[in-house]
Amino acid sequence: MTTEQETIERLLLDVMVAPDQAKAGCLSQLSDGEWAALIDLAQEHRCATYLAYAASSQPAVNLPERLRILRARGVRRAMRIGRECVTIHAALAQAGIRHLFLKGIPLSLRDYPEPWTRPMRDIDVLIEPGKETEAYHVLLAAGGPMAAYSTTLAVATEEGKHFPPIHSPNRVMPVEIHYRMISPAVALPRQALQLLEDEAWRAPELVRVGPALLPVPAAEVLLAHLVIHGLLDHELNNGPLFLTDILHLLRSNHLDQARWHSLVDRLAIHKAVSLTASLLPATERTALIGGESPSAGLTEETVRLLMFQPAGQRARLKLQATLADTAPPGRVALLTAKLFPGRETLRRRWLADGRSADRMPSTIALWLWYLADRTQQHLAPRTTREARRLAGLRDLRRTLADRSGGHEPPLGQSQDPVGVDQSIGAVGHEHD
Repeated sequence: MTTEQETIERLLLDVMVAPDQAKAGCLSQLSDGEWAALIDLAQEHRCATYLAYAASSQPAVNLPERLRILRARGVRRAMRIGRECVTIHAALAQAGIRHLFLKGIPLSLRDYPEPWTRPMRDIDVLIEPGKETEAYHVLLAAGGPMAAYSTTLAVATEEGKHFPPIHSPNRVMPVEIHYRMISPAVALPRQALQLLEDEAWRAPELVRVGPALLPVPAAEVLLAHLVIHGLLDHELNNGPLFLTDILHLLRSNHLDQARWHSLVDRLAIHKAVSLTASLLPATERTALIGGESPSAGLTEETVRLLMFQPAGQRARLKLQATLADTAPPGRVALLTAKLFPGRETLRRRWLADGRSADRMPSTIALWLWYLADRTQQHLAPRTTREARRLAGLRDLRRTLADRSGGHEPPLGQSQDPVGVDQSIGAVGHEHD
């Protein structure tokens, strides 16, 4: 039986992945209560401004006042973010530091219909090797530290990818100074991750903001970054923006197919790209993988469950899936690492829980609070939906693991056809 929540999730996914198709036209038929539920869901998953854009593009839709307000705020915020990027670029350029703006900046300024339609929560900047610490201090002097990370050392670690977030120059939003594009925890060889960065520096592009030209990765490199970040790292828990980002990147850029195919083969992400293609409409699917048929995708329910995860449950779900698929000796090591985090980790969790820094207890008391909180969460009974979500994440991991084994054929080389319409490849078409 389809619940009201599932119906709203399907509708939002339709709007995000196929905004110009007939299925999204049912927006004009929504009741006030359905609109409220749809906007709540979009705000929770950081895509309310895109919903406002898609809805306002349909003449028959009377845009709700909440979306009008969010759209106006989005326009103002996008202008402020653009100015912040120009200031950041000028500061780094004056210091002689090469840099690239990642993900949201090139997407919003170059690929989306309007900058405000692509929401952002931080500004990601990749710094040339050897200049990362200098860049951090240049921008730290401009914006200042964030309270939650003020005692965290700005040190490049083996398992990290960026320094502690800092304020942008006018404190519009956080800035993350990257010394890596991708987390080393991603299931790809270190050589592949280094290859992606080498490609990013080899032939960057420029995006205009007023009189300034901001350096960004080439479209082919950004596309590979999005696939790895959204599917292999976050495992779809970043929500439907994962697909909308790829949709507009493909619509706004004419990919160099030779470079794209070569990059996919050298990164060994052919199977991840094929799975991503199975989630897209036919035109974008072709732009991504040519005439090849995508591998059998995930079920529509699995995609929804993974994309619409409550933010506070994502880390727990990942841990539960890892524990379920790990042999007993490995479980002990993993749980030990989780049960005895450092004081800085405990401190950040205390602040993230909305507690006061002035009332932070001693390390022992802080750890006891953390242990009680984690125990309560992990012992809480799972709802049916949570159990299905856990099964879906394990299925995604098995699917990617199955596809990563053996030799991967180059993109464009035909494979056995599959029933794409049985997967989420029919988003926007097959939601009966």
